[in-house]
Amino acid sequence: MRNLRAIYRKAIEEGLVEEGRKNPFRHVFTGVYKTQKRALDASQMQRLQNLDYNLWLEQGVCPVQTRPSAMYTSWRLFTFCFHARGMSFVDLAYLKKENITNGVIRYYRKKTGGLIEVRVTSLMQDIIDSFAKETVNSPYVFPIITRQDKYTRLQYENALYLQNRRLKKLAKEAGINMALSTHVSRHSWASIAKSRDTPLWVISEGLGHSSEKVTYTDLSRLDRANEEVCALVKRIGSPGTHAAF
Repeated sequence: MRNLRAIYRKAIEEGLVEEGRKNPFRHVFTGVYKTQKRALDASQMQRLQNLDYNLWLEQGVCPVQTRPSAMYTSWRLFTFCFHARGMSFVDLAYLKKENITNGVIRYYRKKTGGLIEVRVTSLMQDIIDSFAKETVNSPYVFPIITRQDKYTRLQYENALYLQNRRLKKLAKEAGINMALSTHVSRHSWASIAKSRDTPLWVISEGLGHSSEKVTYTDLSRLDRANEEVCALVKRIGSPGTHAAF
């Protein structure tokens, strides 16, 4: 609509349209609405990382009226997505053990079909290992899809719904005034990377926006960018026995 209004004004300037006639855009809003913030800054992300989940698990009490183990699981999944350069929740849900070789995750994005390669950091490996008992007989890395049948998609959708509900509670507990959702990890990674003056083309490559045929950056450059981002939100102190990360 803004483009049409610009063309209309240009036509008036060039005398193609009479200026005195009724302006068809007089009551049409062509500005930009203020959109809801969808990214955490580094300090907010660090507050989320430093919630005391160990105390919840030890006492069996969660301040947000949800099972401590469920909140801890949601926290681990969100943290993994962020550290995996903003992996989307659908790709996390369908991630298989065969997608990880020699410390590198290789998968194709469900949304675009583009190939993504992410090096597994020590924190990411700790999160993977923390789910090992739950996924010992599963081809999947995380216990989101527990069986492969006609209800596989439904399992993912139910998990997505629960994850988004719990993330909002986590945000409240961390004092973050935002409707936290699975999308936020992706936007946060990009936003924090940008704050570090990471080149936009590196961020784009890191998020998988570039096609598989056009690769500007090798994995080591993406590794460095990811290390810089994750260093800003590193958990302070020891997370305790329940979370080796």
